[in-house]
Amino acid sequence: MKLFYLFIFTSLFISLGFSKPKKNEDHLMEINNWSKYVKGKSPVLTPEETLKTFKLPKGFEIQLVASEPLIKAPVFTEFDEKGRLWVGEMQGYMQDVEATNEHAKESRVIVLEDTDNDGRMDKATTFLEGIHNVRSITHVHGGVIVAVSGELLFCEDKDGDLKADSVVSVGPYAESAMQNLEHSENGMLFSLDNWMYNSKSNRRFQWQNKKLVEELTLNRGQWGIDTDSYGRLLYNHNSTWIIGDWAIYDNQWETEGKKQYAVKDQAFYATKPNTDYNRNYKPGKMDKFGRQKTVSSISGIAVNGANNFGEEWKGALFISESAGATVGAFLPKKGLPQNRDYEQVVRPDDQWEKLSFLTSTDDRFRPVNTKFGPDG
Repeated sequence: MKLFYLFIFTSLFISLGFSKPKKNEDHLMEINNWSKYVKGKSPVLTPEETLKTFKLPKGFEIQLVASEPLIKAPVFTEFDEKGRLWVGEMQGYMQDVEATNEHAKESRVIVLEDTDNDGRMDKATTFLEGIHNVRSITHVHGGVIVAVSGELLFCEDKDGDLKADSVVSVGPYAESAMQNLEHSENGMLFSLDNWMYNSKSNRRFQWQNKKLVEELTLNRGQWGIDTDSYGRLLYNHNSTWIIGDWAIYDNQWETEGKKQYAVKDQAFYATKPNTDYNRNYKPGKMDKFGRQKTVSSISGIAVNGANNFGEEWKGALFISESAGATVGAFLPKKGLPQNRDYEQVVRPDDQWEKLSFLTSTDDRFRPVNTKFGPDG
């Protein structure tokens, strides 16, 4: 049995919302007639009930790792060397449709532990709280760097109780997030060259003697970033599943004259109508089932760098489509490292005709990030 541990983070992309039509497009909402796909109210499900709403390819299984009240509004995770799960929570973001107090210092970082080894987290320790909307967490020598809107915080746990005893600002970060939370730096990904790369950014960092060293780099992505086994970076935009680097690192571009490539396939196949989807007022965006035809809220990407699911899945990418309640999977068309294109895993279905890798009928399933655990 192949086990795929998918950490479901469900709060980040509310900001995509619903784009208002221009004055000369007011009639399009009626023409598109999206309302015929609305089936009454959406029930609030328990975590166990939500598990029953998922569909996966044969051979894969989804398991619950953590849920409320242990966590709240999780958007980012990182594992430490002991297998503990560090979680960034945007607790203050989008508490209502007016985004009241969206920049209040109500985010926190918690550490989850499975103390009885049953595969489910049962202990949560608050490492850091009272911070601006947390964007990423990175373990470095001597402590943890927490990226928040506006700055990078170097945090030290000096007595081993998993609580930050010292918090020092080590540089500006995601400063534009104070005006636009969506379009600003995130990631802090360690790649094979020991640099930390970012999405929606043209900077990379190294941590040396408790100081941050910065260099300019290629501007990449929007939300989420990961690296393959050969050091090439993969990232995305909200309307693009995959963008990748042609070669590793910034000074080793190949001679084709291109620095990036993008996968052409932007379709996805959910198991529910996407009537709450961004830009659905435009005609032609929905299929006969009321599903959005192409992606528009992509975030988070995880690269299967090992041989976890067999040779076929080596190098596969798993990517979140939050508003579509879907996680897409993409297999490399060629062997690594030659591959520069991917094919989406799509399977037939009696009811929906086609399905993407992981789907749910739960309207509150909002996957915004994916991460491989230390066990694969």
